[in-house]
Amino acid sequence: VSQSRYLVCGGRGGSVALGWLDGSTIVSLPKDGDITTLFPIGETGEGAVRANHLFIGQPDSCYLLPETNPALPVQIISSNVGVVGARSIAQWKNWLFFQGRQGVYLWPGTGQNLYLLSDKISPVFNGGGSQNLAGNSGNDNIQYEVYDNTLWITVKSDSSLNYPNKVYTLDLIFLERNFNPLSPGLGARITGPAIS
Repeated sequence: VSQSRYLVCGGRGGSVALGWLDGSTIVSLPKDGDITTLFPIGETGEGAVRANHLFIGQPDSCYLLPETNPALPVQIISSNVGVVGARSIAQWKNWLFFQGRQGVYLWPGTGQNLYLLSDKISPVFNGGGSQNLAGNSGNDNIQYEVYDNTLWITVKSDSSLNYPNKVYTLDLIFLERNFNPLSPGLGARITGPAIS
């Protein structure tokens, strides 16, 4: 992506497109809806030079723009699972973790397989006051961050607070050693409030 131009997204007549500020289109997405996240993915670690690809999320779908190259076709990862918010996504090695409507998902970095790791972290507000909140107070309040081989997921379940008040963690080394695509939740050791 050129640093002298700005990437913008928008829609007209039901279509969603990514383009440059000057009005030229980069790509059009196959599904209508807001773009919830644009996330550069690719090489990671100390030897990483660049993020090769662009992950594009909508509320109910997600895509990959290979090499962030508009001349290449957008690849559909899923047409029924998407990302709820711009901050609810993180990368560890080749794996991408994100919050979907049903819970925490893992995309292994290739193909169209998405794995639901936990349905216990709800992106839906389920409460009626600061003493009775069972869920998150909004998708914008879910944040993912990887630190020290751990995925940290923070949520805000009390609408009277200005900061997240619950933290969930996922042991990524344990997940890597025990991951089984046939039973993805078994290798996911997520700990946090009311989960153990």
